[in-house]
Amino acid sequence: MRRYTDTIVIGGGIIGSAIAYFLSKSGQKVTLVEKKDICSGTSCKCDGNIQAGDSQPGFDSAFVQMGIAMFDQIQGELDIDFKWSRQGSLMIFEENEEEAAHEYAAAQIEQGLPMTIMNRSEVHDFEPLLSDVVAGGIFTACDGRVNPMLMTFALVEGAKRHGANICLNTEVNTIIRQSNSFSVITDSGCFNTEKIINAAGIWSPAIGKMIGLDIPVIPRQGQILVSEQAVLPKVTITEFGYLMTKYSKAFKRNGATDDMERFGVAMVCEPTEAGNMLLGSSRRFSGYDTKNSHSVMKAIAQRACRYLPYLSHINMIRSYSGLRPYTEAHRAIISDTPVKGFYIAAGHEGGGITQSLITGRLMTDLVCGLQPCIEPEPLSFKRFMPS
Repeated sequence: MRRYTDTIVIGGGIIGSAIAYFLSKSGQKVTLVEKKDICSGTSCKCDGNIQAGDSQPGFDSAFVQMGIAMFDQIQGELDIDFKWSRQGSLMIFEENEEEAAHEYAAAQIEQGLPMTIMNRSEVHDFEPLLSDVVAGGIFTACDGRVNPMLMTFALVEGAKRHGANICLNTEVNTIIRQSNSFSVITDSGCFNTEKIINAAGIWSPAIGKMIGLDIPVIPRQGQILVSEQAVLPKVTITEFGYLMTKYSKAFKRNGATDDMERFGVAMVCEPTEAGNMLLGSSRRFSGYDTKNSHSVMKAIAQRACRYLPYLSHINMIRSYSGLRPYTEAHRAIISDTPVKGFYIAAGHEGGGITQSLITGRLMTDLVCGLQPCIEPEPLSFKRFMPS
């Protein structure tokens, strides 16, 4: 069977689903192709934090802020409640991190991020569950949480309402480039299309190879512990050292064991609507392996107890691992390519949920030839091409 569509989106995670939603809403005839089921990969093995407070000052902060500002409107547009809640987040720091934390917050505040710096007494008044090693905190008012699986399904249902065709259990096997179009051969038939958007996350390099592009995205495993129902902190709490593990900056963290450093473990605690907590985070390169590691679990638990000592009396009921699409630049690729009509939206690593809506909007601007909502050059695929 041979079918025609204006644009094919490859990948049914939250990035592909957001792109399909915004493209179909703009009037494009869109087909989303997913080799398994909607939200069957990275988007179902993550937390639901929507945070600007862990972005780097500059373009990244501006991009994330623009994306977070879209959540209120999208929640009202979609039929499925994806549990968007804007209650802020708290980044905590120790005494030896105070100077760096203040500099970081000052740079973000200068960019308009709604941050408030708390001293020791203020942060402990705000969250009495914190340990004495916490010397202060940074509260970011625009941050919040969603249910990432519900959000992905909500975007897909919204795309369908605007006419998008959703093809599940449909794997792309071959892409044949023609003069002004592509033939996309799948195990469910062939599609003819003028444009392809590669939103396949950790699998985006395999799709790129089909047309001769080397896409520098590799999987980076992140593991999360899930607690039993317990007393919850007021908001999501992240240690300042998370920035060090994320961006590979040399900084000695108090109390960090060799395993914590080796596995990139930094404390993140997200309270959920179900009354339990998601504890992270870890970062390690292990190929496409999603098996849980006892050593990583132990390091995550130890780090969490450093900042929230009461957790030592709370049971962990399960653990899961997801593979984040990582680029060495710590920034996604949202871009056209040297192959006319072929686009990439991948490499968001742990920021895919937060950046999903702004990615969908920017990609729609690029595909439809509209004025981009933000300068796209910092997200260009050209960054990784030989000069």
